[in-house]
Amino acid sequence: MKSFISKWAIAAVLSLSLSLSAEAAQTKQTVSQVTSEVTLTGEVDYIVTSSTPFGASGVVNIADTEHSVLILSNVVPSKAATMLSHVRIGGRAAVNNSNCMVRIYAGGSIILPYSSDIKPLTVYTGTDCTGETAQYGVGNRVSLRGNAMNNNIRSFTLKRGYMVCFMTRADGTGYSRVFIADSEDKTVNLPAILSGTISALRVQQWNDSGKKGYAGNATDANTALKTTWCYNWDAGVNVWADREYVTQHHHEGWPGIADVGNNGTSANILGNNEPDNTGDDREQVNTVEEVLATWPQMMATGRRLGSPAMSSDLNWLYRFIDSIDARGWRCDFVVMHCYWYSDWSSWLNTLRTVHNRTKRPIWITEMNYGANWTGWPLSLIHIS
Repeated sequence: MKSFISKWAIAAVLSLSLSLSAEAAQTKQTVSQVTSEVTLTGEVDYIVTSSTPFGASGVVNIADTEHSVLILSNVVPSKAATMLSHVRIGGRAAVNNSNCMVRIYAGGSIILPYSSDIKPLTVYTGTDCTGETAQYGVGNRVSLRGNAMNNNIRSFTLKRGYMVCFMTRADGTGYSRVFIADSEDKTVNLPAILSGTISALRVQQWNDSGKKGYAGNATDANTALKTTWCYNWDAGVNVWADREYVTQHHHEGWPGIADVGNNGTSANILGNNEPDNTGDDREQVNTVEEVLATWPQMMATGRRLGSPAMSSDLNWLYRFIDSIDARGWRCDFVVMHCYWYSDWSSWLNTLRTVHNRTKRPIWITEMNYGANWTGWPLSLIHIS
């Protein structure tokens, strides 16, 4: 954490997680505005680009409630929810959280044609979605101990807009893997390490957040910056329609990992904040071994896990990732703090080096080009 500047850091998700999958191919149809009645059938993303997406007679009927979706690319969810008089779900009036869900989609919104109490995960005892089945909805980690599905799941389907974490121990601390159905429904035959070995799972809502975020939870700043995610170095419980709140295990001992895993509106959580930073009394210095000691509890949350973010010591990060990989544990993405006074090619080379070394996607949660501690020439700073 670097003085007040970090609270005004705009951040970017450079890439998202990859997982083995077979997905139904969605086609995309783009229009500027809907001025008449349109019926959606089949596997289509119907994208409306105008900030006034509906004319007076414009109506979109999502007839295929299994596959078709409506995307309003320049209308945030809080405003899109007020426009549902122009939307039908299977011919009926659209009602948010009843027969449809209005969600974040980059800088706009997506309307998914199912209710908030849907059970988006279906698991099967056989490969290729055969055998006995069970369904699971969004919630906390579910132990399968004593259940017919315990150590008996071999394939699954997951509806678009959801994430599942499968775990080989009932308490969530064993081997685990995350699967995300972000752009289409996902159908998967589980890899050998998970097939017939799953003893716990957790299903969560996945948000198609954009890259722009804010290190701080002030509503006015987030609104002005048009963010779709934010965090405040804590396990806050902030809820907005237009952005997700990402919790963080700031340092060993605080916040509690259970709170980090259950609070917020994101399927992601962030690891320790600058455990290598010996020059800021707001940070707690922790060794790699100290962080590893509680990492099984982080995995047990069933959320998608971000690494500790370094102040400067990338070797600390590499030792951590190497230890995670050696144990067969899970760390899903690398978190970066980027306070570098250098040109873009140097930035890109550093990020590419970290990505290649860790084999993980990168999420920048703090950045500043030319902060005074980075070597920025003060004579060039003009304050008006």
